[in-house]
Amino acid sequence: KLTCNGKEEDREHILREVEQIVGMPRWAAATLMDKLRGVVPKLSHINQPDLHIFGGAGVGKTHIASHICHERLESGLPALLMLGLHFTSDQPLQKQLLDILDVPSSYSWSDFLQALEVAAEAYHTRIPLVIDGLNDATQNGAFSNVWRLGLSGLIQEISQTKNIVLVTTCRTTYKEAIWESGDLQNRADAYGFDSYDVEIAIEKYFSWYKIKADLTAAPLDQFQHPIYLKIFCESQNAARQEEKQVYVGESMLFDVFDKYLAQCNRAVCDRLGIYRKEPVVTWALDKMAQYLWGQHTRNISLTQLVEMVDSHEDIKWEQSKTKAILDEGLLVCRDWYKEEEIVYFTYDLLGGYVIAQHLVKQAADTMETFVQSDETVAKLFSDDHKTLHPLHEDICRCLAVLLPVNTGKYLHELTDNEKAFGISIKALFEIPPDVIRPDCIDLVERLFEHPQNRKTLIGLAVSTIGHVHHPLNASFWSERLRALPMPERDISWTEYVRENVEQFKKTLERFEALCRSDEPMSEMTANRLHLIAEHIKWLLTSTVRPLRDKATQALYWYGRRMPEQFFDLVLRSLEINDPYIPERMLAAAYGVVMARQYDFEDHSFAETVLPVYGRKLYDAMFKPSAPYATTHILARDYAKRTIDIALMHHSDLLTADERERITPPFTDGGIREWGESGDRNEGEYRDGNCPVDFLDDPLDWLGPKISKYEITTPEYKHAKANLWWRIYDLGYSLDCFGDVDKWIVHLNNYSYSRHVRFTDHYGKKYCWIALHELAGYRDDLGLLKSEWHEPYERTLLADIDPSFPQLVQEFQVVDRDLLGDRTTSLHEWIENENNPDISSYFV
Repeated sequence: KLTCNGKEEDREHILREVEQIVGMPRWAAATLMDKLRGVVPKLSHINQPDLHIFGGAGVGKTHIASHICHERLESGLPALLMLGLHFTSDQPLQKQLLDILDVPSSYSWSDFLQALEVAAEAYHTRIPLVIDGLNDATQNGAFSNVWRLGLSGLIQEISQTKNIVLVTTCRTTYKEAIWESGDLQNRADAYGFDSYDVEIAIEKYFSWYKIKADLTAAPLDQFQHPIYLKIFCESQNAARQEEKQVYVGESMLFDVFDKYLAQCNRAVCDRLGIYRKEPVVTWALDKMAQYLWGQHTRNISLTQLVEMVDSHEDIKWEQSKTKAILDEGLLVCRDWYKEEEIVYFTYDLLGGYVIAQHLVKQAADTMETFVQSDETVAKLFSDDHKTLHPLHEDICRCLAVLLPVNTGKYLHELTDNEKAFGISIKALFEIPPDVIRPDCIDLVERLFEHPQNRKTLIGLAVSTIGHVHHPLNASFWSERLRALPMPERDISWTEYVRENVEQFKKTLERFEALCRSDEPMSEMTANRLHLIAEHIKWLLTSTVRPLRDKATQALYWYGRRMPEQFFDLVLRSLEINDPYIPERMLAAAYGVVMARQYDFEDHSFAETVLPVYGRKLYDAMFKPSAPYATTHILARDYAKRTIDIALMHHSDLLTADERERITPPFTDGGIREWGESGDRNEGEYRDGNCPVDFLDDPLDWLGPKISKYEITTPEYKHAKANLWWRIYDLGYSLDCFGDVDKWIVHLNNYSYSRHVRFTDHYGKKYCWIALHELAGYRDDLGLLKSEWHEPYERTLLADIDPSFPQLVQEFQVVDRDLLGDRTTSLHEWIENENNPDISSYFV
């Protein structure tokens, strides 16, 4: 057990630091064991004769099977890939395999396996025999029993070989229809894309479909389901004849469904050889939706669907409408359930959309009665899961979108059900912007006034932030955040940012790359860029230091590309009540001015943009009674030096008196009467959540006469009282931030993630703001100066280089050997060798 012999008030801080150091090896060992536990099961598959991959419809099983074979072929190694849908006869499994692989009849199955063994030895590898989609095997329209009869024997035969491995993919629900025991050791499961690899998947799909899109601040969660990603691409550019520009987020989710369903209808009609506008798919899916709603189920038996769709048609299965629709693949799929084949919507949300369309059409004139009926409440809004429809979440989501689009009524206007109200509010972020009425926007604004709603609404806004024409885009949310007191904003918005760092990090990376690109920018892209810049500005409230630095850098590059719009954003930021924002906006602006003042390709910046901004900045921060004057030592310095550069290019920008007003020390502006306060919560802090931490005492920055080692001096006590007064004046309270600050400190102590490790707690944020403002005030009084320095010294409190220097590119000037044979002695080389020819290196 750790003990501490120091002062009692120091005990908690010292023990926390010691425990962190002592716990590092234990934490590292635990992390290693966690990783090993995940690796060991994967290693166990390497030497097995078979591997069976299971997953739901559309989660990427075929992609996995194709990738296995493609990677091997690219490496010059053999692989065999067969599709389950090709197993259609009543022949034994081995015979069908030989036929599909076009193996001559003179070769037996045993001969084939021996040939594979020889090939495997020649290539020094194991050869995968991959069968994709066991569930697709049919015979006369019904699921084939070829796997139940022959698969176990095939596995047994392959297990007798040394260098052949069988890999299959199959829908999870077919497992018991194929394996009687249902118990498989060598299995793996596919789940679709996670938040980390969804971007890679999007890039590959968009590349294949020739879709060009800017993903900056775009809602990507919906693409985590591979089926939706496929549907989106098919609906946007199925022909792939030429590249198409798409604005992700501008195409609302359900517009994509409408386009895709229309496209499927044309394809089915072509397959059936009928008029392309005949609503075959629409009619069939509406029938299916009616059945699913009425029978309180998510599926229909294949037999019933055939009777429903093809009952009046005396045709064979191959020419049926049912088969044509099933062959579309992404619309509906076949599956095995309770000893029979069933059909259901491949994508639940698409199924919910089709059912909701049916309901809106059926109850168009009596929608209020329908929504309030006992049946509807039980199926869609009940708290009893036994009565809810299996697709209730998807039906509700789609119904809330379709109602205002088709009827002009919102779900929350038709019922006072609390659950329905929440669904209706979420729908405002998914319906076309021209359908949203002003009173709904006012409703969202009123809901945001309640603290418990803020994080939820901010999360929903991810899908509309960059939508240029949407009333709930970044401009709307900027005004909502601007109106909040600083503590309320921090505990909602800034906390949301901290909890979603990776999401914002990706947005910043894409935004910066777009700003740094030399490619011409469309008007739509430029307008989106301005919206996203407005959004990114609010990331500067963050206490996650690496993210805040990255946001500052991203805005700097935005300013370099769009200086006029950026400077307008800077000037508007001065009125925000969180000094973290104007400080970094002014830093980025100073960097932009340094970078663009000598732009040899575009003189307009120095000639026209710079003087206008310099003058406005002076009026905002330095003129007598300037509205945004401050003693913040960094913000004021960035502004002053920006104006200095403007004066270098336009000496008549300011009068002599005005120049004097930007010359330190300053005598007015900002807080000039500092109050005093004690620590209101002394003795109540726990686990490092005190704003002023004695281990990192900020008062050392307030002048040479103040030191944390001399805390009894009048100078120290007076400065500390000033600091506490401003911390409370900004709105800090232990009641508001105490618990979250303890959690942040805990994460700092036990995490090795850079973003977590370098996150300040909120008390520290308020402390540092107060410190920078007090430092500026004390600097004006001459209290920061050292005896041996210049009359005016720049502060050392700067925590970022506003010029954002780039790494120097390595370049090898001399790219050939000029010295020749190294075995020749220096004396001999000087006397006998020719002078090296270096003429090509001279300009």
